[in-house]
Amino acid sequence: MELEIRDFDWRIYGVTTLAQDLPKAGPDAPFHPAGTPIYPATVSEWDSNPLTFGTPSTIKISFNIALTASYNSIVAKERVEIVPHGNYLVIPPEGFPHLYDFFEQYMICVVYSILTLEIFCNFIIDTVVGKRTVFLQLEKKPKHYSAVELQRENISLLKKLTIILPKILNIPSIERNNSSLWEKFKEMNTLRNKITHMRPRDINRGASLDRDSIFAKIINNTPVNYPFYSLKIMDYYKSGLIPKYWINEMMNQYKSKYENLLKNKENSSKI
Repeated sequence: MELEIRDFDWRIYGVTTLAQDLPKAGPDAPFHPAGTPIYPATVSEWDSNPLTFGTPSTIKISFNIALTASYNSIVAKERVEIVPHGNYLVIPPEGFPHLYDFFEQYMICVVYSILTLEIFCNFIIDTVVGKRTVFLQLEKKPKHYSAVELQRENISLLKKLTIILPKILNIPSIERNNSSLWEKFKEMNTLRNKITHMRPRDINRGASLDRDSIFAKIINNTPVNYPFYSLKIMDYYKSGLIPKYWINEMMNQYKSKYENLLKNKENSSKI
């Protein structure tokens, strides 16, 4: 059976089809008729043998990690056993595995929701700026920056979203155009920074009421919205994205994941 575009995993970089027949490249090479799917490939090695595979989109890979972790965290949290203990609620030791799974998946979701935006910004910069330079003030003095310089780790994601992308796409910053979404992003980014730069004081080990540790901030929430926030920010800046249909693919995955979660809950309630 011949492959069609719908047979490919959605995370592939892209798939199109031949507009016309492609003759054999040699005596043993295959003939490819018009309509044959074609896609970018990566050539590597497997046990010292040449290996070729379809190149994935790193934006979609990162987004899917965040989305899957978000889903898994919700499932894990629903399995946590909470029992009354005097005037308190307690999670007994047998509930710790599901609780810790929830913490792990929550943190993965936050980190990869931000990482998705980092990759997205660098992709836009590389595509739009190309071999040109852009005159910007990112430090004390304005200067010309190449695409490579604008993608460096020492330039924060906040600067990329509020200064660089608006400049190279010639649109207002999302900070000005959607302040409520921007506030949600800043909360998510702050939590990500706490997770990736965790200090002993970010973990409460005492008996006093804890409202400030990472676990205290996580336990009363679910990370359903974090991938969605990233998706909405990418949608805002998608004018610089090639191909733009990646946004629709990620949105469809988001909807599908949570529609399945709701269906599973409905089915469980009927048992």
